Amino acid sequence: MSGLKDSVGYSRAFKIMVLNEVRSGSISKTEASRKYGIKGHSTISKWMRKLDEKKPKLDLMKPLEQSSYESRIRELEAALAHEKLRSKALEEMINIAESELKIQIKKKLDTKQSKR
Repeated sequence: MSGLKDSVGYSRAFKIMVLNEVRSGSISKTEASRKYGIKGHSTISKWMRKLDEKKPKLDLMKPLEQSSYESRIRELEAALAHEKLRSKALEEMINIAESELKIQIKKKLDTKQSKR
């Protein structure tokens, strides 16, 4: 005995197929190992790491076109307007609940903190 493990060579296409199943959430790494007879408890994790290393990384410092910035600004302004409206609605709900139910929901600012 040489002490070396019997290694099985899996094709790149096979690895990608298995990783796509795992990443889609249809099966777990353990289930994929059982289903396809993949030996080793970390083989699929290693495949994921190696495949991620070969993917081209996005250049985050690459400037966007002006129209992309303007579009993003419009999206953010719309989201901000929506959240402001939502905040006002929640504030009004609290005010109505306090007045109709005669209970204090908002914390008074002048209350003392308890000592621990």
